[in-house]
Amino acid sequence: GTVVAVMADQGDFVRAGQVIARLDDRSLKARRSQLVAEAASAEAQFRELKNGARREDIEAARSAVGDLEQQLALANLQAERRKDLYETGAIAREDWEREQFSANALQDRLNQAKSQLEKLKTGTRIEQVSAQAARLQQTKAAIAAVDIELSKTVLKAPYSGRVSDRLIDEGTVVSGGQGIVQLIEGGVLEARIGVP
Repeated sequence: GTVVAVMADQGDFVRAGQVIARLDDRSLKARRSQLVAEAASAEAQFRELKNGARREDIEAARSAVGDLEQQLALANLQAERRKDLYETGAIAREDWEREQFSANALQDRLNQAKSQLEKLKTGTRIEQVSAQAARLQQTKAAIAAVDIELSKTVLKAPYSGRVSDRLIDEGTVVSGGQGIVQLIEGGVLEARIGVP
């Protein structure tokens, strides 16, 4: 990433774990915010699926079924009357067929409404709840991955020592494993000389 701050300069003494540089983390923070929002949405959907249909929704579906039953009863009566009128020659066959078709269409709508009511009363399938729980876990795992990446934007001294050289400046784009500063470990200096 892009180095936005270097807090150690040549000659400075740093302790182990002290922050020596920071990378630009704005895109990671934006991605994390997006994932947190997705997790909240997934959590809400999970609770909704787990709790099942609300009592009000079931009552509304039951009312729709009752309304369609009444409409169908009326349509069947009208179709019977039209049939009687057709058989006596008072109306054309087309008028009777139109009423019959209307009654059949209402029957189909009633069947669909009853099916919807049963679906609401039965509740959510366990597979849907499990799938939503998995989506929620997946989003939480993505947040954890972004948190790991965010922790890597703060570069700390691996051990105490004195900065012998500063290798980069602010604004430089660095990659993994690239040095930021050179540290000379603090403590007693020791020299090893090999003599043949």
